[in-house]
Amino acid sequence: MNSSPRLAIRVIHARIAEATSTAIQLGENWWGPHDMTGSIAAHASNHIMLDVMKIGGVSGWLRAAALAEAAGLSVSSHIFPEFSAHLLGVTPIGQWLEYLNIGSSILMEPVRIQDGYAMMPNRPGSWIHAGLRLLATSGIDTVKVETLTKELHISKGSFYHYWHTRSEFLGALIACWEERGTRRVIDELEKIPAPQERFQRLFETSFSTDKKLEAAIHQWANVDATMAGCVAATEEVRVAYITKLLCDMGKPFTQASALARLCYFVYLGWIDWSRRNDPAAGTLPEIQQTLWALVFT
Repeated sequence: MNSSPRLAIRVIHARIAEATSTAIQLGENWWGPHDMTGSIAAHASNHIMLDVMKIGGVSGWLRAAALAEAAGLSVSSHIFPEFSAHLLGVTPIGQWLEYLNIGSSILMEPVRIQDGYAMMPNRPGSWIHAGLRLLATSGIDTVKVETLTKELHISKGSFYHYWHTRSEFLGALIACWEERGTRRVIDELEKIPAPQERFQRLFETSFSTDKKLEAAIHQWANVDATMAGCVAATEEVRVAYITKLLCDMGKPFTQASALARLCYFVYLGWIDWSRRNDPAAGTLPEIQQTLWALVFT
């Protein structure tokens, strides 16, 4: 679009903004900060909505945020919540995050919404994800700063910006494993009303996903007392939740507690067995039917 139609649109927007008492928000279709500059000069809106792709990525957003601050205009985001939530956090007059759940099915760590707020991880994701990948595929002894920097093509200085030692980094790996493999699973299950459906979903989640990371975590715990304590604490949380599920399904606590530990022992056996074997197609249904017979009778 050439400059004349753009100018005409800004004039129209400015007239609308002047004629109505309703606050006007523009920006989702601005292509770069230069579009934004003309709109601000025309007093075309009361608020701004930035699209991180169209505004020019992170650099374009930061330039646009500075323009908005100078004009005293609040900034909201347009889609891409995985990026926009972080950018709004460094925007001086940040306002609303537009949340559109499009990418969660393909993202390792989707945006989590709780009580109307986006709960963003407070750790550097690339380092953590690379560390977990190495741990799952090659074991704890391979999770070293030198190996990670080569895989990510990042300097050691970037690593030590976040952690003083490898031990601190390993602590962050443990925290991420606990969050992803336990707390987040429980949070998602609790959104399902019926306890029987929650139990079935827990079974499907636990037995049908890749267990290389779980196996590596347990191998690590076998040679590290501190890690063994972390795993034991996490397992108690898991067993306690299974116990609660069974109680919600009508089981007495003593029976529910015993069944929960039995279910978890089956899960631990599955982790070890599937690491050394390729599970046959009929294996999971057989395990499910056996557990179902124990749980639902």
